[in-house]
Amino acid sequence: MNKQVKEAVVERCLSHFRRADQTWAQHAGDRQLPMLLMPADVFRWTEELVYFANSGVMELEGAPALVLELCAFDAAARQRGEVQEIDWCIPMDHAAATQRDRDKWALGLGEGWCDSFEVLTLIFTRQWRAFFGEVARSSTLVLCQAGQKTASLLQQLERNREDIARFTTE
Repeated sequence: MNKQVKEAVVERCLSHFRRADQTWAQHAGDRQLPMLLMPADVFRWTEELVYFANSGVMELEGAPALVLELCAFDAAARQRGEVQEIDWCIPMDHAAATQRDRDKWALGLGEGWCDSFEVLTLIFTRQWRAFFGEVARSSTLVLCQAGQKTASLLQQLERNREDIARFTTE
C-alpha cells in the first residue's frame, strides 16, 4: 500500500478524486470524535449501507497526502439473501479496467467485499494531519451528511493505520 507513486499517477488522481474541504472537519458527541461533516452533493448517508475505508498515501506538494476511498455494501441485501457468496476481493488488472481503476490500484485502493462499491474518494493534504492524528488516537472516524441527525462510525481502521501514521508523521 505504501509504495512510491509515480508523478503521472498523482496528477491523474488530482483530476479523478476530490480534495477534502477543511470546513468538513468537526467533532461529534461527548467523546468529541473526529467527524467529516460533508455536504449532500459530496456524501449521501443512508442507514441501509455499511461503510468502510481503503487508504493510500502519495506525495503531493512536497508532503504526504492521504487518499481515503469510502466504500459501502448493502447489509439488508445480504440479510435478504441477495448476495450468495461474500468474498474479499483484491483488484487485478484486466482489459476493461479504466485508467482511473489502475491509478486507484497504484495507491493500494479498490479492495473490498464482492458486493461493495466506491462511494467517494477524497484527498487529504498536510492541513489535515492534526485531524487524522485524532483519528489515529481514537481509532474512529465519524461520517456525516450535513443536515442529517445520524451518522456512520468507521471504527475498524486497522487496515488504514499504517497509512494514517505515515501521513501524520512524515
